[in-house]
Amino acid sequence: MLADDQPERIDELRDFRDTMLLKSQAGRGYVRLFYRHSLELTSILLKNPDITSQAREVLSSIFPHIKSAIKTKEMHITPTMMHKIESLLDAINTAASFELKVTILRLKQDLSQHKMFEELGIKFIY
Repeated sequence: MLADDQPERIDELRDFRDTMLLKSQAGRGYVRLFYRHSLELTSILLKNPDITSQAREVLSSIFPHIKSAIKTKEMHITPTMMHKIESLLDAINTAASFELKVTILRLKQDLSQHKMFEELGIKFIY
């Protein structure tokens, strides 16, 4: 849905999942959370074109970093990117079930504490 018009992006997102996320316990946990909530997330995106547009913008802004991470096994994230991701999570939260809201809260806490970054090979640039 977010990258349907660019099938190579879907393949590269799968590569990112396989090369970065599935290599650590934390990454595997985030992948499980994504799949647990994927139907609800899809429904939210289908019903909320503004959130879909915002998600596409976030994906477009971080996609070059994802491509680089596939090759180098390292990803850099800036405060601007973090702000965009957190804003998207806030937008999704407005349409989310209680269970998804709890997951988003936990994810936002992990992001704000930079808890996941080191294990996932992501460097936060201040």
